[in-house]
Amino acid sequence: MSVVWLWLCVIPLLACGASVWHNVWRRMPNEEQGHGMADGHRRLTLLLCAQGNPTSLDEHLPLFLTQDYPDGYDVIVVAEKNDADTSNILKRYRHHQNLYYTFIPANTRYMSQKKLAITLGVKAAKTEWILLCEPTTKPDSQQWLRHISSHCEEGSNLVLGYTHFEIMRPTSVASESEPLPSHYPIDHLYTYLYCADQACRGTAYRTNCYCVAFRKSEFLLGGGFQGFLKYSIGEYDFLVNKFAREGGTRLAMEQEAWMTEEAPSVKQWENRHIYHHEVCQHLERTRQWRLRRKCDTFWLYAAYITGLAALAIGITVQVKSLCDESTDYWPLPSDLPFMALGAAGLTSLILTIAIRWRLIRYVMHRFRLGTSPWHALSYELRAPWRAFRTRLRYEYADPYDFISHKV
Repeated sequence: MSVVWLWLCVIPLLACGASVWHNVWRRMPNEEQGHGMADGHRRLTLLLCAQGNPTSLDEHLPLFLTQDYPDGYDVIVVAEKNDADTSNILKRYRHHQNLYYTFIPANTRYMSQKKLAITLGVKAAKTEWILLCEPTTKPDSQQWLRHISSHCEEGSNLVLGYTHFEIMRPTSVASESEPLPSHYPIDHLYTYLYCADQACRGTAYRTNCYCVAFRKSEFLLGGGFQGFLKYSIGEYDFLVNKFAREGGTRLAMEQEAWMTEEAPSVKQWENRHIYHHEVCQHLERTRQWRLRRKCDTFWLYAAYITGLAALAIGITVQVKSLCDESTDYWPLPSDLPFMALGAAGLTSLILTIAIRWRLIRYVMHRFRLGTSPWHALSYELRAPWRAFRTRLRYEYADPYDFISHKV
């Protein structure tokens, strides 16, 4: 074979190697043990904003109040002033000495209620470290707070936790539920791996998990959500993106530090992705984030396309040769380059699928995700088109859906 044919055979294999290297499943961060907080800051504050979630708050608040944390901690719940249901729930648990609660006005015309609630909760806290969570999440372990706090080290200023979805989600029919679609947890884990990888590489970009610990002093000194107050979405993303510094973010990935998040409905899931497009317009380091994801997607498609193209050419030429009555069943010397190209394409496809399947299987086992790796392989191919569809829905959305200004 000529040098040209040799290079044509090598291209699918090179694309396969590049797709394996540019692969977020391969870049899963290693689990690290935290060194704990300094002696003067072992006590921390758990902050919950309870707007519109009285049922979840009633169910999960006892789990937050009864953590096994010998150094002591406070739980601050911020709710709307006229929310009678939440007020009654808080009164039932007021015998807990570490529970505190405050209220915000029911209507805030020019400011996000959620950001106002977080800001008031931070100012009310008496500790340096504050752990922000949602009432729709619950700790998986009584040791959860201890493991999260172990990453609140002297040289860190942010700790990102991990949340996973419940396996069942509510339906439109009251008191009924259905299994969560397989692509929901895959998409959630896929995004989390990118967030964790970015945090380990340098400066954290965002988080898709409702569990973030940060320093009160830096939050107040940096003006809190100043610059983002009008947006009614993206509190966790803005918090991480604004206050992250290089080398200052820790990941609480051990299983005892996990939280379970209530499974989102179809509308909540779609809105979460549409809102993300708006939030990204106002975050720093967005270009780096998108470039990494596009690079991974490019090499994924390059591996499949070049492998399939080489295999198709090899098969087509061989079938044509066999159908030619002037030749026998043995390949002609002129067919050998095409056969080699087809073999290279087949080898590339097998290696691409096998290696990615093994990597995905390892990551899913690590995060206790009971979904088949084959679903993740198909999700990777559909993800860019899902993102494109969501982008179109975002372009046609009402801009006032993302802000608190009602004019």
